[in-house]
Amino acid sequence: MSRHINFVLQAHMPWVKRAGRWPFGEEWLFEAMADCYVPLLETIAALERRGVRGAFTLGVTPVLLEMLRDSYLRDEFERYLDSREALAREDAQTFAGREPSRASLASLERERIVWVRRKWREAYARDLIEPLAHFASRGAIEILSGAATHAYLPLLGDHDCIEAQIDVGLRIVENALQVRPAGIWLPECAYHPGILPVLERAGLRFFYADARGLRGRVDTTLAAYGVQGSNVCCLIRDEAASGQVWDDDLGYPGDPWYREFHKRHHVSGLRYWRVSEGNELDEKAPYEAARAEERVSEHARDFLQKVLTRFASAPVRDPMLTLTFDAELFGHWWREGLSWLEATFPRLQNAGVACTLPSNYLAEFGTRNTVEVPESSWGVGGDHRVWWNEGTRWMWDGVYERERRFRELASGPHVSEFLEQAERELRLLESSDWAFHVTNGAASDYPVTRFEEHARRFDALCSAASGEPHDAAVVAAAFACDTLFCGAVGASVVQALP
Repeated sequence: MSRHINFVLQAHMPWVKRAGRWPFGEEWLFEAMADCYVPLLETIAALERRGVRGAFTLGVTPVLLEMLRDSYLRDEFERYLDSREALAREDAQTFAGREPSRASLASLERERIVWVRRKWREAYARDLIEPLAHFASRGAIEILSGAATHAYLPLLGDHDCIEAQIDVGLRIVENALQVRPAGIWLPECAYHPGILPVLERAGLRFFYADARGLRGRVDTTLAAYGVQGSNVCCLIRDEAASGQVWDDDLGYPGDPWYREFHKRHHVSGLRYWRVSEGNELDEKAPYEAARAEERVSEHARDFLQKVLTRFASAPVRDPMLTLTFDAELFGHWWREGLSWLEATFPRLQNAGVACTLPSNYLAEFGTRNTVEVPESSWGVGGDHRVWWNEGTRWMWDGVYERERRFRELASGPHVSEFLEQAERELRLLESSDWAFHVTNGAASDYPVTRFEEHARRFDALCSAASGEPHDAAVVAAAFACDTLFCGAVGASVVQALP
């Protein structure tokens, strides 16, 4: 009997180029780059040096790939790092006399930002995509494909739009990372059976499903399953093991000694507090980095024991435990998360748990049996309620109306640059992020503003494509701001449609 773990990280940020800065907009991306993406590359390399390969299956959404190679955003990231270092330096000087512990934290943050900037400039030459491609080419990680703009696929009204999201996404990933992915991360783990033939036509061999939708249909999540009526497989997210890391109440990031993400200094924006025992932000105690690192080691040992216990009751001979997370949890939302990964994986390997990439597992062990996968997601309730509700229905009405209009125009004899840009605006309109943030309520009116902005741009571009009167300024803004997918694939986005 062998034991395997498949640790899936899904990296995603919505398109934010020239769409606000702080608190909502480009700094979403820059924080994730500084806190997660750059350090994650170092974590992968550090684990390799310790003999751990294949630790991560990594999904990087096509829209994120486009931002990571955008020259404007790369330049702005440099400015962001410079600004963040200056803020930390000023805090260290301000607190040096009266609050030495906070001054020490500010100095530590400044040192970390200087380290990130050095890695960004010198080790990676301002390019985070090439090292990912390098790791993937050597089998250190496995890359997943994704939907072009992270659309919530089950709720798209036009089947051709599902096809376009998956096809264009696959082209972007293959072009950027020089690898043909065998699997896909469906946005929000959201599935319905109509997606299956699209995956088959795209040559994708597996996807991930949420366990709640498969209760009573499978006897264990510790195996791969064939999807009935297809040559596609599904791997099942293990709720208990994933929840140990992810769950708001029971997961490790909620430990009172870890850094509090939601409380920031009112001037510098730096975070000087720990989660603490109370829920209110004014109850948060000062952060103690050394105590947090002690908890990292304790939680690494605890996780190993929980994984071994999980395998002890496995009903299959060669089980694989599948855990899935937003990549940004590690280092960004959970500051100590990357340290936890570096502490955990060697322990797993030393205990005889193999870090296994999904394609390798499927090639060696195949599937347990076949199953019919129902409509589901990894959202609250395991269904679509986070994205489809009374507060978001108007958005979907707007998406469906514009999908119909685009289909009518795209079926004509001529494809213009206006229609190609309208396609980009439609894909951005379909992004799952806007409905999610409306329901979540944490981003104020930003998601509504973004949705309405892309709708206006789409409408103006369609009018221009039809030779009708249109707002030239709105059209110009679309071309200036929404530059994703330009030159990234051999055919235009419109021509990539079936």
